[in-house]
Amino acid sequence: MEVISSSTSTPLAFVSASESAAANNSPLYDDNDNSSPVQLITSQSQFEEQILQTEDIWIVQFFANWCKASQAFAVPYKEFLGEILKGVIRVAAVDMSDSNSEFYKSMKSQYNLKGSYPTLYIFGSDKKKPPMLYKGKNDLQEILNEGVKAIVETIQTRANKLLGSQSSQNQFNAKPSGSSNDKTVKLDQSNFQSLVLNDNKNIWMVAFIAPWCGHCKALMPDWMEASAKLHGEGVLLGVVDATVETALASQYAVKGFPTIKIFPGGPKTSSSAIDYQGGRTVAQIVQYALAEVDRTGIPKEIPELTNEDMLQEHCSGANKLCVLVALPHILDSGASGRNKYRETLAKVSKSFRGTPFEFLWFEGGNSQMELESVLEFTFGYPAVAAISLEKQVFSVQRGSFNEKAISKFLNSIISGRQGTLPMISPPKVVTTTPWDGLDAAPVEEEPLDDIMGEDWGEL
Repeated sequence: MEVISSSTSTPLAFVSASESAAANNSPLYDDNDNSSPVQLITSQSQFEEQILQTEDIWIVQFFANWCKASQAFAVPYKEFLGEILKGVIRVAAVDMSDSNSEFYKSMKSQYNLKGSYPTLYIFGSDKKKPPMLYKGKNDLQEILNEGVKAIVETIQTRANKLLGSQSSQNQFNAKPSGSSNDKTVKLDQSNFQSLVLNDNKNIWMVAFIAPWCGHCKALMPDWMEASAKLHGEGVLLGVVDATVETALASQYAVKGFPTIKIFPGGPKTSSSAIDYQGGRTVAQIVQYALAEVDRTGIPKEIPELTNEDMLQEHCSGANKLCVLVALPHILDSGASGRNKYRETLAKVSKSFRGTPFEFLWFEGGNSQMELESVLEFTFGYPAVAAISLEKQVFSVQRGSFNEKAISKFLNSIISGRQGTLPMISPPKVVTTTPWDGLDAAPVEEEPLDDIMGEDWGEL
């Protein structure tokens, strides 16, 4: 650490005891001055009684009267730091002038003092925790900031103890009213790197909260509901209890609650985080997240329906609607044609992000004939139907297979203009092998001679 001279803005580096032996020995702090904001400490018993045995927060300077750097720092320490923190944080000065005293030896050993002064330590309210050695530059504002951090930590600790961190935390774990889904991810020091920073695909929105914070309690129902609406859209919403994960909160410069950080799509580091600038309602969170998907996210790929579990995962639940699309057999469309159909679906899906619709496709005219029968796909491929597993109803699109026509069909469902039919039975999905992305090998036709015999043409 360096200090500022009272007569110049040029910093004076701390100097060692051997370099300062010839300096003035006049006292820098007066033990008899009751008006001074700085408490002078000159003995072990005084140090323990006034600092270690209290719950007060202390900024403690270890100094020596003969040290030039200590002399230069005395005026700003008393007249600025001491006055600013009066009644908020206690300020002390520990006299290390007598290198032969037992007090000197005890302090030097206990706080690893190297003989360079002044040295600053910040003692928090909980004296069971080791004090923090201040390693910053000669900036009073920086010293004040460290003191403020100690105040915030003390408030958080006491609030958790008095308000009950467990009962308060339960409010964050409660499901939002009107929604049975909560897709938020609880993050902490043990999983933040693996889940967030190592995720090169998804966008992460992380809310740093405190259980006692009223604004956090107001945010969480919308945060959880937004997480459900954004599920599968390339955006994940996380929650960090900053009163527990203090290291994470400090790393990401969390100064108030809630603080929301955005980690864009693609490769991430801790420096990738940007501040969230959007609103805090469900609609505003979803809108901001989807805009970030357009900016840095990976385009969503429509999954292929290959088993019953996928149908239940994507289509089960209150107010969920699934768009099932039967694409032509690979022998009919080829890989190029199939990919064009999938691109059309991806565009439609993008237009309906944040709505109840989930999109799945399967190969028509092959393994899923029972499913096609339930959906009344009797007119060729591609074919599109929207289903509600909850209500066991469906509706089939009868128009062309293009972005405009499919969007019109889905909008008519949202508006209630599109009629529905009851399913004759619950839809069943046969387990199939996912498409490998390649063209199908042409079917070899068996020669007629092999089928009819070599002499069939002579008859």
